[in-house]
Amino acid sequence: MPFSEMHTQAPDALSIRWRVNVSPGRGLDHLTDPRHLGEWLGEPLKFEREIGGEVRVDHGDGYVCRSVIHAADGSGFACSWKFPDEHETRIEVRFVAEDPDRSILELRHVGLAELRASYIPGWMTHLTFFEASVEGAPMPPGQFWNLHGSFAGLAEPM
Repeated sequence: MPFSEMHTQAPDALSIRWRVNVSPGRGLDHLTDPRHLGEWLGEPLKFEREIGGEVRVDHGDGYVCRSVIHAADGSGFACSWKFPDEHETRIEVRFVAEDPDRSILELRHVGLAELRASYIPGWMTHLTFFEASVEGAPMPPGQFWNLHGSFAGLAEPM
């Protein structure tokens, strides 16, 4: 049963809860495994999992996001998030058990300010790709922008 919930009450934050058919531990392992990063986020150029470690991900055509891990435990992590043409923000990800084989991925992206609206379709698309990846059926990368466009259209007022 698909499920997602989004909150945008804070003027500079975006919070998304996304149900995935995987245990929290397996979900976090998959989310932070550089072998699977290309299936849902982008190609890892550098991936240091420890606190203080650096993560660099190419989102396509050399557009690289740089992150530093600030906190991590068995259910999630927090890190900075910085693209070259944007101010630095912060993401927090946590997996919460719903039952033994299903969990809620809670993503909170803070410090977005005027960028918040542009991140809504992006995170919805990345989480759709993550869900397919963790369930063993990665989506074709060429579908990313088609799906992103659909989510962007849904986010626009009618």
